[in-house]
Amino acid sequence: MDEMTRIEQTIHTERRNLDRNLTELEQQVRSMADWRTHYRNHTLAAVGVAAGAGVVVAMLTARSSGSTESPRAPRERSGGAMSAFARLDPRGRASSRLGGTWDDILDALVGVASSAAIRFVSQHVSGFEEELSNSQALRSGSIRSGTR
Repeated sequence: MDEMTRIEQTIHTERRNLDRNLTELEQQVRSMADWRTHYRNHTLAAVGVAAGAGVVVAMLTARSSGSTESPRAPRERSGGAMSAFARLDPRGRASSRLGGTWDDILDALVGVASSAAIRFVSQHVSGFEEELSNSQALRSGSIRSGTR
C-alpha cells in the first residue's frame, strides 16, 4: 500500500510539473505571436519594416495612378514648390536631380528595412537564412543563364 501511495504522489507531482510547463509554453507561444512583444523587443526593426512597407505601397500606388500621364504633369498642375522649380528651371535639370536623389534615398531605406526584416525573421524562424540564400542563388543563376 505504501508503494502505491508513493507512485500516486509521483504521478501527481509530475502532472503538476507538466501542467506548469505547458502553461509557460503557452505564454511563450502567445508572446511570439503578439506583434506588441516583437515591437517592444525590436523597435528599430519594426519601424524599419513599417517604413519599408509604406515606401513599397507608396511606390506601387504612385506607379499605378500616374501611368497615363507624364511624370511631370501632376507636379506642374499642383502648384507650390514643384511649380516654382519648374519656372526657375524650365529644362527640368533640378527636378531631375531631386528625383534621382529621392530615388537613392528610397532605395537606401528599402535596403535598410529589408536587412532589418531579414535579421528579424532569421532570429525567429529556424532555417530561414539557408532558404533565403538558396532562393537568391537560384534567382541569380536563372538571371545569368537567361531563363528568367
